[in-house]
Amino acid sequence: MRIDRFGQVYVTGFLLFILTSFASATVRLPSVLSDHMVLQRNSAVKLWGWANASEQIEITASWDNHTYDIKADRNARWEIVIPTPEAGGPFTIDFKGSNSIRLNDILIGEVWICSGQSNMEWSANSGIDGAELAIQQANFPKIRFFQIPRTTSKYRQDDCEASWSICSPETMRVFSAVGYFFGKNLYENLDVPIGLIQAAWGGTAAEVWTPEEVINADPDFAQWDATLGTSDHWPREPGVLFNAMIHPVTNFKVSGAIWYQGESNTASAILYRRLFPAMIESWRNAWDFPMPFYFVQIAPFNYGTPMQGALVRESQLQTMKTVPNTGMVVISDIGNIYDIHPRNKIDVGQRLAHWALARTYGKKTSSIPGRFINRTGSKEEN
Repeated sequence: MRIDRFGQVYVTGFLLFILTSFASATVRLPSVLSDHMVLQRNSAVKLWGWANASEQIEITASWDNHTYDIKADRNARWEIVIPTPEAGGPFTIDFKGSNSIRLNDILIGEVWICSGQSNMEWSANSGIDGAELAIQQANFPKIRFFQIPRTTSKYRQDDCEASWSICSPETMRVFSAVGYFFGKNLYENLDVPIGLIQAAWGGTAAEVWTPEEVINADPDFAQWDATLGTSDHWPREPGVLFNAMIHPVTNFKVSGAIWYQGESNTASAILYRRLFPAMIESWRNAWDFPMPFYFVQIAPFNYGTPMQGALVRESQLQTMKTVPNTGMVVISDIGNIYDIHPRNKIDVGQRLAHWALARTYGKKTSSIPGRFINRTGSKEEN
């Protein structure tokens, strides 16, 4: 009788295992591939996900109605590269395997990463100049937000808990203010959909945004424990934010990155001359292209020790001089030496956008706001 009873329990457990395995074998997508997303225009974008090992998957995009076939590997992972058209939408993408998924309201345009620490994370809700009017006017259905929550990981993650949202007063007010004003300026001057991916965490040093192996490979970087000091409020271990907040979206095609950080590296300002370029290079390696990287000089502020802030700003200037395809925004004229979080985020976002418009999109800003001169010299009105 014991054998029969044990056999019954064994069979039940086995069936449960089979049912669970079957349920988990359905086609799945990472969170960044979801409704309302923006895909990079005129490009070859990667689509990826999970399914049953060796499962055949059909993918059809509505902009050309072409069906692509891909088979999951033995690790139950699949990926494929497909072409995207000129800016436009909305479109759909259908995925069909043992189950079917349709992604709706997809736009084709320009996609940017918005990363750094608190001055990038700072939202209209946190308090910015002109917040009430900016929130009220934030009705831009062709601007989309993907806001990655604060997360750490010792190991590189393939996914994150986030979703795409449409720009509205409700969503804009909690998104990066600098990122929003950057994206808004691009949208108004390029007239294409804009996708903004926020990955920011206040108080974080560059070491945590840089892969651990990059930090450990350099004898000076590897002294991070002594350099950064003890903190119970912010992650400190190398690479933990790169793993959890950057790596999950490195398969997602982007146009470039904007960055606002450095305040938490004032104690190692000289080292930042090499650390910051190393971080930029590691991101470019992760995305596998020399992505434009535009950044903001840290805000003018009394950091407690003479020259700390000035030395970081000098390190940032050296980065712009030595690292190709970078640009630096100066904000000493719109900062506040008594507030490490200057509330004028509008001009910061616009100045970052001017770098992108000039260097990435071939427009040269004139002295008249909103008007640009293209490479042929003819004026373009917006």
